[in-house]
Amino acid sequence: MMSPIGLFRSSPPPASERRMRVALLNAEADTQREVAAERARSVQTKSSFLVVIAGLLAGASFDAPLGSDSWWLAAVPLALALATVVTAVVALWPAPAGAINPAAIRSMWIDNTQGSYELEIYLLKVKTVAYTETQDRTDRRVTALKIGFVLLSAALAAALVVYIIQRLN
Repeated sequence: MMSPIGLFRSSPPPASERRMRVALLNAEADTQREVAAERARSVQTKSSFLVVIAGLLAGASFDAPLGSDSWWLAAVPLALALATVVTAVVALWPAPAGAINPAAIRSMWIDNTQGSYELEIYLLKVKTVAYTETQDRTDRRVTALKIGFVLLSAALAAALVVYIIQRLN
């Protein structure tokens, strides 16, 4: 990131330059919102993978015969796998629609007496709010996803230990 030293003027820029800046900021906001949306899609893909793997592990956890003395050990990896599924579901939970409501914007601005420049500024504000909301929501999902991968690792380790104990008995 560039240092702000020397980037600011002592007086406001001319109107034409200000319009150009708003247009550039709008374009950059669009780019950053797309990057944030791609990050959110990536988290959802990984969360789906986590659900599938945890489900497979949960299904494989009960291979010990019920008559054996160590059948209850299989409950440990099963519980961890189920906790993994819960964290993945948290990461996959549908998000609210967000800050941008095109119908509301249309209703507010179609016959508005303010000019197109004010509309551009308004849209820039809406985009930055939407970006922040998407990033905050994705950060929470990433936290749930990380917890899920830790739980999955613990479930896999526990399943390996249970398998070894059952084979030694």
